Amino acid sequence: QTPKPAEIKFRKHAVIDEQQGGLVMVTFMVPEQWKVTSKGRWNYADSSFPVRSMARIESPDGSAWVEFYPAEVFYWLEPAVGQKQAYGSRSLGMTYAPGIQIQQALQQFVLAPNRGKMANLQIVEARPIDARRFAAAFNFNSNESGQAMATRVRYTLNGRPVEENFYALLNEGNRVQGPPGPLGIAYERHRPLWLAHSLGATDGNLQSVLPLLTYIATSVRGDPIWAQQRNKVQAFLNAEFERIMAQGYARIAAAGELSRRI
Repeated sequence: QTPKPAEIKFRKHAVIDEQQGGLVMVTFMVPEQWKVTSKGRWNYADSSFPVRSMARIESPDGSAWVEFYPAEVFYWLEPAVGQKQAYGSRSLGMTYAPGIQIQQALQQFVLAPNRGKMANLQIVEARPIDARRFAAAFNFNSNESGQAMATRVRYTLNGRPVEENFYALLNEGNRVQGPPGPLGIAYERHRPLWLAHSLGATDGNLQSVLPLLTYIATSVRGDPIWAQQRNKVQAFLNAEFERIMAQGYARIAAAGELSRRI
């Protein structure tokens, strides 16, 4: 983690899960006068990846900020015989993106939806960074290999020039074997995108505030009690979904039936 900046008073902010009894999802350190917008939300029909969270930490005058974006899980089938999904479509909380790589994931699924409409947007630099060191900076327990990337953009916001650095980690994920079919055994491949966030500032000040913004970003910590509850809910959703599928529902219909039963 980046060293704590001197002579700045911080407070700990907690992102609360209102749907799970007010449990604390994550915490991070924020300068006392800075504004925070955060939320975590469950969609129980998204049984494969049901919870999404975000947070934005902003200076009082709006000239500097840290923003965290929801995690994603990308999936596809191998072999891809008979696939009819549209690229980027969502199913059970996952996003269909065959063979996705880190640059594509960061630019298409983080940068584009969040900054794609900004005036004079341009990508200044996009470079790979060491995935394990990146994960370690966040105390993120990732035993998988993967890819990480940093991308710097410039744009205009309310007439002011902005520089913003985007970062994310794309793990290798896993490969789940499906039941035998007429064309043989198929596998469903998953690649999760973690730690997607950005550090931004206006008026050419990004470099000077980068140490502070980096400290705020890397102070994020998941709460172990909430993690246990998330795992319990996830296990329940998985079991219910498989039970509904066994009753003859198609994949899409099963998601709707799961939502209704919950």
